[in-house]
Amino acid sequence: MNTGKTLFSQLMDFLPWSTFIRIVARYHGDDRVRTLSCAEQYRAMAFAQLTYRESLRDIETCLSVQASKLYHMGFRDPVRRSTLADANESRDWRIYADLAQRLIVQARKLYANEDLGVSPSDIKSLQERKQRSACSNSPDASFTRGCLRGEQFRRGGSEKLSTAAPHHQPPKPTPGCEHHDRSQWGRLHPTVRCQRAQATREHSVK
Repeated sequence: MNTGKTLFSQLMDFLPWSTFIRIVARYHGDDRVRTLSCAEQYRAMAFAQLTYRESLRDIETCLSVQASKLYHMGFRDPVRRSTLADANESRDWRIYADLAQRLIVQARKLYANEDLGVSPSDIKSLQERKQRSACSNSPDASFTRGCLRGEQFRRGGSEKLSTAAPHHQPPKPTPGCEHHDRSQWGRLHPTVRCQRAQATREHSVK
């Protein structure tokens, strides 16, 4: 009978735990934590990934089957799905992002001379596509597209403005009543307000 480490424990030994402890301390991940530390949370999620678990209940059930081996897998107490859900919601995501960056550095060293089937030109084109996609979704780009659409709409002439809202005629203001004009102005259709504002600007220029 095998009395050594479990396969999961052997896999976890490859991780840079000293680096992980420093990252957790940097972001105060284990402050005021009584159960399920950041290391245990990572082990639970890594176990779920390796064993294709589909839910928190599935993780809890699978780990509780071999409760006697949990300590050797790195768990001090049985993992409850409610505790794991709270940890996934409240822990700082930067802890695991920094750990992922550290693992990427290790993977690059291990596979530096391996042919992964991806050429540098493919990687460069992928990065360029991601950059163009990020630029097109930025607020500045959205604002620019909106301005261009507004400019094209303005150049369409008064016919488009008049046909856009045929059933919203501007109300007749009461003579000598500025308050009535302001209140009715807010009730106008946006295209009608745009048409009247443009007519006012053209009249002031003349």
